[in-house]
Amino acid sequence: SSVAQIIKKDLDDKIIIAESFQAQQSSYKAELTKIISKNPEAIIFIPVSDFAPEVIMKEMQSLRLKVPIIGEVNLCDYKTSPAKYGLKGVCLKASLESEAYKKFIEKYKHKNQREAQYPFYDALSYDIFIILAKY
Repeated sequence: SSVAQIIKKDLDDKIIIAESFQAQQSSYKAELTKIISKNPEAIIFIPVSDFAPEVIMKEMQSLRLKVPIIGEVNLCDYKTSPAKYGLKGVCLKASLESEAYKKFIEKYKHKNQREAQYPFYDALSYDIFIILAKY
């Protein structure tokens, strides 16, 4: 919501429709149909969960969406991508590539017995808690 509000404020004259959705809907075709009916040049896609992007991109594929998708950071961190569904698009990705980050990811997986679902945010949160613990 906050990212969408900032984008809408900064790009107000270029936004032709802003559509929101619930994270666990069974279908998003109504929202997608509204968006497509406005003939956008591109769709800025800000997913709110890891469930929604999978369903939305499957439905974009079934609707034969040809409009480029601009995905914000979360879309890039999920296990799916626009290309998996034959959709055109790019993502803005926040990533960390340092040795310290790689060590964090290894430790996270070892300790939790699973991959980090949101690696960027998990690493930041970990650092924040370490700093708070010192104080």
